[in-house]
Amino acid sequence: MQRKYPNLCKPIKIGNVHFRNRMFSAPMGGTDITADCTIGRASTLFMN
Repeated sequence: MQRKYPNLCKPIKIGNVHFRNRMFSAPMGGTDITADCTIGRASTLFMN
């Protein structure tokens, strides 16, 4: 069977960083948004 995206599970190098596959996801959440629409302290600490 031929895959629709044959390179999806193959390794990739971006700059000096090697990744085992090409599946990426942005951080999810958004429950710690402040009144002025910025990211709160708890989310900042978690992401760091």
